[in-house]
Amino acid sequence: MSHELHLKYRPKSLDSVLGQDHVVNSIKHSISENNLPHSLLFTGSSGVGKTTLSRILASYLGCSDTDIIEMNAANMNGVDDARELDKNIQYKTLSGNPKFVIMDECHRLSGAAWDMLLKPIEEAPEHVYFSFCTTEISKIPKTIQTRCHSYVLKDVCYDDLRDLVDFVAGEENITLIEN
Repeated sequence: MSHELHLKYRPKSLDSVLGQDHVVNSIKHSISENNLPHSLLFTGSSGVGKTTLSRILASYLGCSDTDIIEMNAANMNGVDDARELDKNIQYKTLSGNPKFVIMDECHRLSGAAWDMLLKPIEEAPEHVYFSFCTTEISKIPKTIQTRCHSYVLKDVCYDDLRDLVDFVAGEENITLIEN
């Protein structure tokens, strides 16, 4: 049995994302209109699917693992990190796929880092997409919020979670005992 069930059963398509129909439908509409914003801001509680949706969007754009730049702002939150990212995104990928930047815990970025990223966010190169994920929207500068398309993810309801646990238990041959 895998000890990383959360990774094994992580949704891989928009249709398999639980409890976020309002966000999924909006994103599907943007994709069908060929109008996906280049700067996205996902906010919501921990574990509701912010990073998962970002990875799914990257795959919809044809990005491979090497086309995705995933940064955890809890560790990489300074102006030098932002400057390095800005330098990196200027170059197209060899594959011709877009670059997709996922910034987890983006509320941890310093003010100077946000200032450094303002222009790349506002005038993203055609081959670059940003996805900022946060549990603390109040810590994101308004100048950034107004330049991103925001999606507020809600907590997944109990019935959906119970159904998922039942499904995973069945797939993994785990017997659940109800109390």
